[in-house]
Amino acid sequence: MKKITWMLSILIAVSMLSGCTNWKKKYQDTALALANAREQLDMVQSGSASEIAQLNARNRSLESELARLKAQPVAAVSTNPDGWVEDKNRGTVTVTLASDVLFDSGKATLKSDAKSKLSSIASTIKSKYAGKEVWVVGHTDTDPIRKTKNLWQDNWDLSTGRSRSVGLYLIENGVSSQSVVIAGRGQTKPIGSSKANNRRVEIVVYTR
Repeated sequence: MKKITWMLSILIAVSMLSGCTNWKKKYQDTALALANAREQLDMVQSGSASEIAQLNARNRSLESELARLKAQPVAAVSTNPDGWVEDKNRGTVTVTLASDVLFDSGKATLKSDAKSKLSSIASTIKSKYAGKEVWVVGHTDTDPIRKTKNLWQDNWDLSTGRSRSVGLYLIENGVSSQSVVIAGRGQTKPIGSSKANNRRVEIVVYTR
């Protein structure tokens, strides 16, 4: 019985891997869990028929998930020490900045502390990605605009205003205006349940 309980705890943990963005780690973790599942299932000497049936069902689920992962193309994604995320399949490098670091709540005026970070990003773009298309994309959480209705019509408006501030600052620091594209996505592209994480500006350089 203890072995079955322990086995189920492993399988439940594996079922939570669906949010993992690292394909290689997810594949390895699933393969390891499946190997452990098979070994423990072979070792089970007692237990009710329903418990063993549940283990067999979980085992089949892991096998199906492993096959699905194996069939997926590997996303060649890596992060360098400066925080740029490279996606070789998409041909992009991206740095994500929290809106709370860049702006005060409901505002699109850059904080003074944020400018040194953006200056460093501009230097990286000029030295490594000169002439490449640079998208500056603003995102918000789902909270509607209330306190700053005099400034913004909605979250689309706010996200565009923030991306515009970042894009113009990059241009002021030497990034070609012909390379910069400014866009706002409002609340339409969340990256999780945390509102703080969803309030962000992404600087995406297309390297191809």
